[in-house]
Amino acid sequence: MDWLLISDVDGTLLGPDHADAASADAAALRDFAAFYTERRERGELGLVLSSGRFAASVLESVAATDLPTPDAVIGGVGTEIFVRDHLGEFPEPLADWPATFENWDGEAVRYALAVVPRLIVQPEKFQSDYKASYYLPRARPGELEMIERRVQDAGVAARIVYSSARDLDVLPVAADKGNAAVFLSEWFGVPPERVIVAGDSGNDAAMFRGDFRGVAVANALPELLNHDHPHLHKATGVAAAGVREGLERWFGQTASG
Repeated sequence: MDWLLISDVDGTLLGPDHADAASADAAALRDFAAFYTERRERGELGLVLSSGRFAASVLESVAATDLPTPDAVIGGVGTEIFVRDHLGEFPEPLADWPATFENWDGEAVRYALAVVPRLIVQPEKFQSDYKASYYLPRARPGELEMIERRVQDAGVAARIVYSSARDLDVLPVAADKGNAAVFLSEWFGVPPERVIVAGDSGNDAAMFRGDFRGVAVANALPELLNHDHPHLHKATGVAAAGVREGLERWFGQTASG
């Protein structure tokens, strides 16, 4: 592949009304899928889906919608990576990726944060060995710093990711969507200036780095729209329409036909 698109899923490729076949979101997704598939078949463009959801849930969305089948899935806010094999399956997470998570102790994180006021544990389906997830509605001044200190005092090397004024994830310090994106750009042998990343919220911000080309869809939150990135296209299109617009900006001077 010559180019690689690494895109968030919910709110980015899947708009809120994507399930309604007559909606603008569904039409935009079909249009994006046709645009992508044509270039995929020519060997010009690959696709990675990157989500806060785990890969199994993302692949359920692929089966149930017009999302194209990706070459890889980044799940759990960068804590797992699945790559499609020669049979078109996603058999196991890459073993090399969790092995990079040193000095991580999920149980110690959960114990340290068990008594933090206003911090609500997310349902079990959003938890894993490498991801401790909580709800913290509209974090107050100092709350995130206090949470970070508690985790540090527990002796855990962790990264705190807060997005959408509600979702708080505690991850191994090396785990986020950005590091996973760098890993896969190297895995597929695509140079950074030919990697396009797309998102809509704060947990996507880590992907907007270096020479990657960025797309913030029109419905993106200010936490991403205000991100300081030298190659950021702020799309006028919502969700999948914005992603296609960004592709035409970065990939599309020669591929917008």
